[in-house]
Amino acid sequence: MNKVVVFLDFDGVLNSINTILNADCEKQIPFDEENIKSLKKIIEAYPEVRFVISSSWRKVYSLEQIKEQMKQQGIEPSLILGVTSPNLSKDKSIEEWILNKRPNRFIILDDDVLFDLGHKFFSNQVKTNGFRGLTNQEIKEIEKYILKED
Repeated sequence: MNKVVVFLDFDGVLNSINTILNADCEKQIPFDEENIKSLKKIIEAYPEVRFVISSSWRKVYSLEQIKEQMKQQGIEPSLILGVTSPNLSKDKSIEEWILNKRPNRFIILDDDVLFDLGHKFFSNQVKTNGFRGLTNQEIKEIEKYILKED
């Protein structure tokens, strides 16, 4: 079974604007329970999915701290392969990770459009609405990609 790497943003994906506004962001990453449930649906349905954290939180917390916070949300830390470079912009750090690690399949899950229409990674993006975060609508898009024949 080939792994599918998901570049995972947090703000606007695993939380919403309201979550962020009502959270104490100095103590931990603000996660929204409903968005975490949506992520768990993907994990349960597709055991080949692994995550690389591309969120700007990678600049605040170490990989181990992120894994611990995800574990507190019920996400198995071993599913997290790593983080993209905190020294580069999000799009450049994702591109660098892909070029260095060469995953067979990957999805970029973010509330921002990171790559323009003509870019080779454009079709690998699944965009969430930052006001809602990850919902069933995006899960369907992710499923289409995972089930797509190589």
